[in-house]
Amino acid sequence: MMGAVCQCSSWVAIVGNTPCSVLSLSQSPSSFNMSTGDTKQITVTVNPSSTAVTLSFGSSRYLNPNSSCGASLNIPGKSGSGSITQNVTASAYPCSGVFSVVASAGGASANSPTTVKVPPQQLIQMMEAEAGGTGNSGLMQGLGEVARNRFYSSVIPGYTNWQNTIVAGQFATSSTSTGIEPELDIAVTVFVNSSPNFCGALSFWTPTAAQWTVVQNAWTSGTTTFPAGTGAPTYSTWSTSNQQIIYVTTVGTQGNGAPNFLFLGYRSPTDHAAVSGVCQ
Repeated sequence: MMGAVCQCSSWVAIVGNTPCSVLSLSQSPSSFNMSTGDTKQITVTVNPSSTAVTLSFGSSRYLNPNSSCGASLNIPGKSGSGSITQNVTASAYPCSGVFSVVASAGGASANSPTTVKVPPQQLIQMMEAEAGGTGNSGLMQGLGEVARNRFYSSVIPGYTNWQNTIVAGQFATSSTSTGIEPELDIAVTVFVNSSPNFCGALSFWTPTAAQWTVVQNAWTSGTTTFPAGTGAPTYSTWSTSNQQIIYVTTVGTQGNGAPNFLFLGYRSPTDHAAVSGVCQ
């Protein structure tokens, strides 16, 4: 078959002294974030562009820190040529995971995978409900880190994953079912990283102007006695002698002059009851 052209994957064949054309696939984007309520897209470019192929997509979940259940990706196969775009969805709420996705056709695989990160939906919902109105991305990340700090804490025991930590009575949550921004990207940062931990804080609250005055007085006096009238949450397993009020300078301010949030961290009874700083 002089002059005939055939397809190959990672090798070149000879038919009648004519090299076969090599089928190659390139895939984009290299990564994206999504929630279990989103639809995103992966585009595969086929070379030679005139070659008709049927794509299949393989996905593997290789990371899912501090989650009680794993999400899965849904990417149907698709036929076409040239540039082929296919939808990606994730299930099931409220599960999570980090995935590697690779397209393949005709024995060829895409030259590089796409990384897909799906954080727990409760993390997105909490950031929106607690801090979405502030427009403060650093605060949203800090609140997510407070939730993460609780995992396996001996101070307030019983919290082991995102799903049993971000619950009613502990955190406010919205009903958002999609990956709204900037909450989605911030939630991914908190989900996949183990640090920083926002001063080791384990709890937070929104003080009134009067409560903020009490905290300021304790802070400036350097007292080691936990002040009364701060509005801080109470815990049966966590004595106030081991609680430290932390004012974080970057959290923003309410209209009444008090900060959007104050935080509680662990301390020795001889440490100051209230401190100020920048938690990274």
